[in-house]
Amino acid sequence: MPLYTVPSTWVGKDCAPFPTPYDRIIAIKSPDGSVLRTGRPSYKDPGAGFSLDDITRIEIPTNPVLSERIAAFAQTCLIGASPDSFNCHQFSSWVNSGKQTASPLHQHTKIVDAPKLNSPATGLALGQRGFVGRMLYDTPKVLHSMIGLGEDNPQCIQIMANGGYLALTTYDEQVAYFTQLALGKSDSTIATHPYGVFAGELFQE
Repeated sequence: MPLYTVPSTWVGKDCAPFPTPYDRIIAIKSPDGSVLRTGRPSYKDPGAGFSLDDITRIEIPTNPVLSERIAAFAQTCLIGASPDSFNCHQFSSWVNSGKQTASPLHQHTKIVDAPKLNSPATGLALGQRGFVGRMLYDTPKVLHSMIGLGEDNPQCIQIMANGGYLALTTYDEQVAYFTQLALGKSDSTIATHPYGVFAGELFQE
């Protein structure tokens, strides 16, 4: 699936910036051949503008159903939507299962039984849902969710935050981002209960 990206470090309203530039997706080529401009500038992002020289074309691995769901989410939630009307959990639920749910946050409890990847660089299977989080005193704490692009692919696709951009990052970058936030808050539990990537539901056609 062809994507068109520009670099960005903006995560969301009142969110700390990403430490390194990630690939903000400004447009995708949908299965019907049309180009959807998915990354319309958010009025909350002061650095939303870009030049044509900034644009890079990237091809991500997909299958027909996965491509259709990414395009459908973009068409429904990113084009003309209210900036705060979608988040990472809605995106990952929709793309993984096809369920267009408004509030899939309750699904974070599945981290209790989800296997933790030995290395974030291992990657999730194509279309698999994953979570950045940790078990803290037997309580699941999930901060982010994403969709895998293959076990040998270090990148994943996600919405960065509430009303954030559709984006590609690596698993390591997401874990480092949330670890940095915890350290900035002097969270002493992060050393003994570190964040990681947990493998969730496999792709459901």
